[in-house]
Amino acid sequence: MIALQTLKKRSAERMGKVKPIVKEKALLLIARAYEEKICVQISSGYRSLERQAALYGQGRKDYVWRGKSYGSAGPIVTNAKPGQSVHNEGRAVDFFLVTSDGSKALWNVDNRWKRVATIAKEIGFLWGGDWSSFPDYPHLEWSEASYDVLRRGDKGRAVTELQRTLCASGYHLKIDGSFGPRTEAAVKQFQEDHAIEVDGLVGPITQSLLSRH
Repeated sequence: MIALQTLKKRSAERMGKVKPIVKEKALLLIARAYEEKICVQISSGYRSLERQAALYGQGRKDYVWRGKSYGSAGPIVTNAKPGQSVHNEGRAVDFFLVTSDGSKALWNVDNRWKRVATIAKEIGFLWGGDWSSFPDYPHLEWSEASYDVLRRGDKGRAVTELQRTLCASGYHLKIDGSFGPRTEAAVKQFQEDHAIEVDGLVGPITQSLLSRH
């Protein structure tokens, strides 16, 4: 089976200059899927406005942007003009599956593909396959509203600071920068102790209460 690090390396190269949290979550998705023996790669991430113009121009032969023709033959692949796609903001990636040896791309939207989409949604992504008007099955995007919410599966400096605050408030857990079951349990206990919704998510209300400790 292809090495996990190879999948991550290939994907990191194709993501380009996406937001740090988007890269972090995309690599987490690859690792989570790999645990279930599903090999995932990221095909694209950040797009320049020129690249977006070229994609929008596919299937629209008369399309001109900034005085240059970007129209080309082929099927329409996007309805987003330059500046209208979250890819232009570095907030989205597209994924595909590969064979276990990593030699062949798999684009069938089957149960394994949908399982990857489910994992992606569990860690905070929105899935284009849920769109009713123009389903985009490879598409995953990170919403602006999700930036300030910490949840199980998150890793990094923000989680480390959360754990330090919880420990300082009397909740015993390991400070390792990984939002696992024990951190989630501590968050839920904190929420219960402060009579707010107990969901294990560190959103604005929970963060506001934590900041007072």
